[in-house]
Amino acid sequence: MLKRNVLNKLLILNLIEVSGKISGATRLQKLVFLSQTTGTALDQQTFNYKFIKWHYGPYCAEIKEDVKFLEEKRLLNNQGNTLALTKEGEAFLNKARNYTSESEGVLHAVADEYNLMNLDDLLNEVYKKFGIDSDFVKGDTILPVTETSEYV
Repeated sequence: MLKRNVLNKLLILNLIEVSGKISGATRLQKLVFLSQTTGTALDQQTFNYKFIKWHYGPYCAEIKEDVKFLEEKRLLNNQGNTLALTKEGEAFLNKARNYTSESEGVLHAVADEYNLMNLDDLLNEVYKKFGIDSDFVKGDTILPVTETSEYV
C-alpha cells in the first residue's frame, strides 16, 4: 500500500508519460483535475488531491509542490514551461508500474482528449463541465481529498 502523496507523484509521472509532454502548469492542473474526476466517476483509483477554485478554475497547490519535488529528484524536466520525463523518471516509473497500472486507462483517455487542446478551449471545457464559474467563488473547495485511509 502506498501513501496518498506517493501515489499522486507516481500518477503525475504516468500522466506526463502518456501525454508525451505537458505544456504549462495550468494545463497540468486541469489534466490532473479531469483525471481525478473521471476516475472517481468510473470508480477507478486515480489522483486524490483537494482542488479549490482559483484564477483559472480548479487549482491544487500540492500539485505544484509535487512537480517541484519530482524535478529536484531529477525525474521530471521542466524546460520552457514544458514538463517531460527524464530517463531517470522513465526508469523509476517502469519500476513502479504495478502501482499505477489501474489508472492508466483513465490517464490515457484524458491525455488523448485534452492534452493537445487549445488552453482556452480546455479551460472553457472544464468550466462548462463542472459549473465552476457559476457555482463556486474563488477559494471554494471544488473537489476534496477522498476521505479514505492514508494508504491506498
